[in-house]
Amino acid sequence: MVAVLHFVPDAKDPRGVVARYRDALPPGSLVALSHLTADQKPAEMAAVVEAMRESRDPMYFRSYTEVLAMFEGLELVKPGVVSAPQWRSEPGCSDVGATDVHVGLGRWA
Repeated sequence: MVAVLHFVPDAKDPRGVVARYRDALPPGSLVALSHLTADQKPAEMAAVVEAMRESRDPMYFRSYTEVLAMFEGLELVKPGVVSAPQWRSEPGCSDVGATDVHVGLGRWA
């Protein structure tokens, strides 16, 4: 579910979408998820949301807490839900890159 759920409006229950997908998986399966966020740059991301509002594919940015909730029922794989550059970053890498995407990996037990 990489770069997908930020196109799903709240009315379509993105958290429920993930739960239904999770429940259909066999034990031991992994769910990868990434989601755009405005947590670090609210003004800049508000402009993106506004620009996309009337497009064929509007975007819905969600907070860390909302993205974390999408992993309900899954065992988070370390480092958990983090900013994309923090996911298994290379030692000594000083370029933090984009911080407007939350990512995580969960295991269905």
